[in-house]
Amino acid sequence: MFKGDQHLLGDGAYFFVEELPPTPNVSSEKWAKAEAWNKHKMGYLYNKYAIIKVQINVDEIFYLDLNRKDGQEFLII
Repeated sequence: MFKGDQHLLGDGAYFFVEELPPTPNVSSEKWAKAEAWNKHKMGYLYNKYAIIKVQINVDEIFYLDLNRKDGQEFLII
């Protein structure tokens, strides 16, 4: 769970989907490493992390797809 305005959509949990390249495991590992980097200390805040695989079923009406124009426009508003 992430908190604060520094994250794309604010507080919440972020997930990687199978349809996006290269794979959810590779994408989430790169993201975790990037989040761990502290530019002020010029080092990582942590060097251990976990990737949790889950299956989430969401009705399409509640799904915000940032790969679609309507999803991107929703963020701008």
